[in-house]
Amino acid sequence: MRIELEKYIEIDNYLTENEIKKICIDEIKNIVRTGGERLVNNLAYTSAAAILDGALDNDHFDQIRKRAVSIIDDLTDFTVFRKKDAWGSEDSIAYKVLQGAMDENSDLIREKVRSLIETHDFGKELNENSEYMIDVVVDALSQGFQKQED
Repeated sequence: MRIELEKYIEIDNYLTENEIKKICIDEIKNIVRTGGERLVNNLAYTSAAAILDGALDNDHFDQIRKRAVSIIDDLTDFTVFRKKDAWGSEDSIAYKVLQGAMDENSDLIREKVRSLIETHDFGKELNENSEYMIDVVVDALSQGFQKQED
């Protein structure tokens, strides 16, 4: 940051080297105090990556590749087509591609749904599920009567 400021201001004309060091130390303490956990986590990930890079050899990389292929083979639709969740993870690439394809083909999808509705035998389904339908109608009537009383 000092280099950038030197384009505009000669900091050495205003602050001593010790004052600059103290400001830097105070700012680092402030960063640790306000975002310490995040800083520690980031440092831990960076350190872990560096340690792994130095410790792994070609045999390890081959094992990792084989394990990765095994994991990919066991993936489910839920894993591949993962939608963004409350914890902040992003939509998966496959999910984005799927959404794009559905948007691009919405006319075809709408046509297929309409065709299925028109050719579906709802009468047969009503006869097969008549007990369920009676419950649905009774519930709807009961709720309707309750609303009229309010």
